[in-house]
Amino acid sequence: MRDWIWLAPLAMRGILELAKGRWQFAGLKAADIPERNRQVSQITADLTSTSEAQKGLIGRIMYAMPRIARRMPWRSDCLVQALAAQNWLAAHEIRSVIVIGVEKPGDGDFGAHAWLAHGQTIVTGGEIERYSVLLHGQDGD
Repeated sequence: MRDWIWLAPLAMRGILELAKGRWQFAGLKAADIPERNRQVSQITADLTSTSEAQKGLIGRIMYAMPRIARRMPWRSDCLVQALAAQNWLAAHEIRSVIVIGVEKPGDGDFGAHAWLAHGQTIVTGGEIERYSVLLHGQDGD
């Protein structure tokens, strides 16, 4: 029961950010992603100044975002989750970058995937090892 004390506000914020991310996704072009990453890097602190409280928020978002996304009545695939989490982190002045990768599995079909990174930490997107980076942020983020 104690979990609801921190889970309820987290879930509500996650739902709102996913709704905003889905809305942003509807008008997003591939060329917009590098510009988004650039804008976020300008309004957030550098990676070396991440506080313990900010690291805690990153961990909670990593935990909550995929669980909330699965329960939404709209599609909240990888790019929507990355947009949502990036918005959430930027509101707390935490730098992150959306990364787009591609894969070519053995059967010949290509797959694309988006994830959100804070330095070396993958915030959304899960297992990314099989993807080759196609589009990444700047300044080593």
